[in-house]
Amino acid sequence: MRKLYIIIGIIVIIGIVAIGSIAFIFNSIMSGADTSDWVDKDLAELKFKLPQNLGNGEIYEDNDTESGNIEHIYEVADKKFIIQVFKNDEDSSLGDENLASLRKESADTESFTINENHLEIFSNVEGDELNYALFNAGDNKVIISYPDDISIPVIKSIAYSFFDLNK
Repeated sequence: MRKLYIIIGIIVIIGIVAIGSIAFIFNSIMSGADTSDWVDKDLAELKFKLPQNLGNGEIYEDNDTESGNIEHIYEVADKKFIIQVFKNDEDSSLGDENLASLRKESADTESFTINENHLEIFSNVEGDELNYALFNAGDNKVIISYPDDISIPVIKSIAYSFFDLNK
């Protein structure tokens, strides 16, 4: 009888540890990054926040003289971190082309919904060392290119800042 109580006790302890571990892992996955010390940025009239280590980027526009499309870019070259904003329908065709090419490649795709906004992440893109996050902020298409050392929770928090600050 005593052995039965010991076995039941061990099973209960294992169950509690397992539930606690699952809850911890789930909370880690679902929570975003700590954004309390992030810096405010502005690109193509869109506001967003970035971690301090990505806050020293350069803003420029890439004008395509043939099509007239303008690509608004924020780049931290030494980190291989780029945000591209496509402002209008003509410009956004560039974003659509980029998205179509990513979908054709063999890549791992994850989709998230953040406050009713859709975020799509492409990682392990064949022949490419970067990952990509794609979403709409208002009427603008946004593509974030980033290396593996920037986590998905950080990218989700950056996307959330676009959604939250540009309502």
